Amino acid sequence: MQQRVFFSLLMLLLGGVFAPTAHAQNTSAKGLICNNKETLPASTLVWLESTERVSSDAARGKTVSFRVRANVVVNGKVLIPFGAFAIGRIKSVVPASFNEPAKVILEVTHVRTIDDQMIAVAGDEQSFHGEGPREGFIIEQGQQFTATVTNAVEIQVK
Repeated sequence: MQQRVFFSLLMLLLGGVFAPTAHAQNTSAKGLICNNKETLPASTLVWLESTERVSSDAARGKTVSFRVRANVVVNGKVLIPFGAFAIGRIKSVVPASFNEPAKVILEVTHVRTIDDQMIAVAGDEQSFHGEGPREGFIIEQGQQFTATVTNAVEIQVK
């Protein structure tokens, strides 16, 4: 009986020392503890601009590159930096016709965060069209766009 009590007390003491903790810790590549995470809320606004010219002759589905026009800051920390890469697509192309000018719809779909994640954004679709019937056009680089973060995302800040 004494051995059982002694053994139970010993296991209780050793179990407390060697039991895994319930606290998860993030570690960097060097093994150092780094809990510098910030949540980028859903619906956060991102200001962007196109970095390439797009012609009304472009194909539907073609990818288009963008860059972030202003830092996206949450709780004083930059989560999406100015100049960060973003990508979008040509959602729709309607060629010029006898009665109508060409029409192109663009949208931004993903943006790169400070920790190199490509996160989904809901880009406000922008429609561009020629000025008159049978007219094509060129969308110059620097065209401004907006998008909102689709889902809340944990970002590792430096």
